[in-house]
Amino acid sequence: MEKCMKDQGLIIGIEYDKSVIQACVYDMRAGIPVACDEVSGLSIADAIRRILGRYNVDEIDSLCVKSGLSDIEELNDISDQINSLGINENQYMITGSIQSFAYYAYSQQKELYKSGVVLMDYDGQVINIYRLSYNTADGVQYIVSAHEQYTIDSQSGMSDKKLVEYVSDYFSRNTASSVYLTGKGFDVKKLPDGLSKVLVNGRKAYIGQNLYVRGACYAAYENIYHDIFDNVTLLVDGCIKVNIETDINERGKAMRFRIIKMGTEWYMARRSVDFIIEDMTTLALKLITADGKCTDKIIDISSIPYREGKTTRIRMDIYAVSQDKCMLTIKDLGFGEIFRTSGRVITEEIDLSEACL
Repeated sequence: MEKCMKDQGLIIGIEYDKSVIQACVYDMRAGIPVACDEVSGLSIADAIRRILGRYNVDEIDSLCVKSGLSDIEELNDISDQINSLGINENQYMITGSIQSFAYYAYSQQKELYKSGVVLMDYDGQVINIYRLSYNTADGVQYIVSAHEQYTIDSQSGMSDKKLVEYVSDYFSRNTASSVYLTGKGFDVKKLPDGLSKVLVNGRKAYIGQNLYVRGACYAAYENIYHDIFDNVTLLVDGCIKVNIETDINERGKAMRFRIIKMGTEWYMARRSVDFIIEDMTTLALKLITADGKCTDKIIDISSIPYREGKTTRIRMDIYAVSQDKCMLTIKDLGFGEIFRTSGRVITEEIDLSEACL
C-alpha cells in the first residue's frame, strides 16, 4: 500500500452531507489526494476509523470536512464526531463548497488560474457559477469570488439549449483560465451538444464529481504545510471577511491584538481571551477589511466594576454565527480570592457586514 503520510499521521479530506459521501487521503509521495474506498454512507467517526485501520495508522495530522455550512446542528454534530476521536481543534477544519473548490483550484498549476477560475455546479435545474480570482492589497494576495445563479426550465424540453446559451453568455462577460464542472446535472460521459465547444474556447475545462473532496484534502494539507496559501487569504463566501482586532498594552508597549483573522471559515471562527483592564467604560473592537478600512465597534463595559491595582480581569469570548455576524460575551472574572466576580456579563452582536459597506 502506498505510503500517504510524511511522518506518522494521515491527512484526510471528507465530503459530508448527513453521512460521508466520499473521502481522500493525501499521498505525500505523489503530492495529490487519493480516493478512499468503502466509506460512503458512514458517519465521520466510523469513516475515519476505517481509513486509519486501512493504513494501519493511529493518528491524524490534519482533517478537513466539506459540508454545506448552513445547518448549525449539522455542523455541531460534525464537530462532536471529530472531537469524540480525540482530534484537537487545531487539527481539523470544516469548510463549505467554495472554500474546498478554492483549495483544489489553486493547488493546480498557475496557468490554470492566473486569469481567474470558474466553478459550475449544476443539479439539473439550477446552475451556480462562481468565479474566483486574485486581488492584492498591502502585499497580501486575496482570493475573492463572484457568484451567479441561473434556473433552467427542465419542463420545456429545451434545457440543454438554454444551458449552452447561458454558459456562452457567461463567458462573453467573464474571463477564466479554466472551468470546472460538477453536480448531478452534468453527465460526465456526455455533455449537451455545443457545450464542450463553448467551455474550451480559450480555456481548459474539466468535469468530475470529486472536486470538493479533493479540495478538502488539499485544505487539510495546507492547514499544516502552507505551501500554496502561506501569503494568500480566502475571502470567498463562507469566510470571515474582516480582521477583528483591539488595541492592548503589553508590558508597557502599545500594540494591536488580532482576535479573529479574516479568511477563517465562519464556523471555525472563535476565540476566548482573558484581559486585565484599566479604568475604562468602553472597549473598541476594530473591524478591518482587506483594503485597510477600519470600522470601530464600541462596546459599553461600564457595568463591570473597576478595581484598582490591575485587578479588573475580564474574559472575552467571541464566535461567529454566520460569515457576517459574531456574538461577543464579556464576563467579569474577579481576581482570585482577593476580589470575587460581580457576575456581570455583557453580550453584543457584531455585524461584520457594516465594515464591508
